[in-house]
Amino acid sequence: MSDELKTVAMGASGPLDWYLSGRPAVIPELSTGRAARCVACPNNGEGPLTQFFTEPIAEFIKKQIEKRRDYHLITPYDAALGVCTACYCVLSLKVHEPLDLVLKHLSAKNHDKLWEKCWILHEEQQTNESETTHERTTTAKGKANRRRFGLLSWYRRKRGLPDRPQA
Repeated sequence: MSDELKTVAMGASGPLDWYLSGRPAVIPELSTGRAARCVACPNNGEGPLTQFFTEPIAEFIKKQIEKRRDYHLITPYDAALGVCTACYCVLSLKVHEPLDLVLKHLSAKNHDKLWEKCWILHEEQQTNESETTHERTTTAKGKANRRRFGLLSWYRRKRGLPDRPQA
């Protein structure tokens, strides 16, 4: 399978995966901020969906867009959102998707094609920084707990008490 065909398949499978997962959309403020970045992005491809996808896939995507509108998943920028030419995702759907699902359908090669101001890169960096901070906090708490329980065990042994209280 060619690289471009793989990219289109991954981009088109994003809305299907999100639909099947039953996961909720991100909060409206986040999707609106994402859409604002997409409108300014040079990868915001204009044109009908059939320019990017086969007719059956384009029809499925159109139905998903209609369903999302029924759920009021809209932004002020929807009319200007097209298809991302870096990853072939439908931007009017993608801006509402949880980040982990977006990243799941983004190959490393397409990740490198994203605009440097892309919301995906921005949120991914924030997530990584948050995880690192959480990891540091968790590690520090773990060390403190080990020290605390180590001292408790030492005290119990010194007093001739069992390591754990008997029930």
